[in-house]
Amino acid sequence: AKGLRSPDGIARDPENGDLFVSDEDVAIIYRIKSNGDKEVFCTSSTPVYEGTGKSRKKVAGLRPNEGLALDGKGTLYVVEDVPGGRLISFQLKAKSGSAPFGGEVVPLPIEDSQFAWESIDVGPAGELLLAGSTLDSLVGKDGKTDLFRGAVLCRDVHGDWWMPLAHAMASYSAVCFSSDGDYAFF
Repeated sequence: AKGLRSPDGIARDPENGDLFVSDEDVAIIYRIKSNGDKEVFCTSSTPVYEGTGKSRKKVAGLRPNEGLALDGKGTLYVVEDVPGGRLISFQLKAKSGSAPFGGEVVPLPIEDSQFAWESIDVGPAGELLLAGSTLDSLVGKDGKTDLFRGAVLCRDVHGDWWMPLAHAMASYSAVCFSSDGDYAFF
């Protein structure tokens, strides 16, 4: 952790042993090579895009990031731990003829969300789990205190989203799948 200000999330690339570490307070993700060398993988100035095709547009860069997870296809998923947090994917392997390096916002099924996402995991078949809450946005826009909510989101292997947990006065801060993908823990 030498030189890291606020390390929070970690993911290991099973292909080469590299570690990815989120440094939340400074919105940086580092790659630590298996030989111990540390390099910046992305920062708040790394381009992030939303949409597809001609409707693809550049949006605000990475904000305080926390949870990290890698799938078996070389995609690093990152969740932001700020109200209105996003799920962003980064391709680790450049495809020939592909656009310059940048992140892609993965649309979530909650409009105008005040959720800050703290954790993400990828199941063995590519399904996703996210955990978070609205605790960071506890004070409403009118200055009054609102009840906070916690939620766990799941994207199944077909790409459909569902919310198995959504509770008032709860805050979910970690999720993971069992190694066989039969169970989810939060």
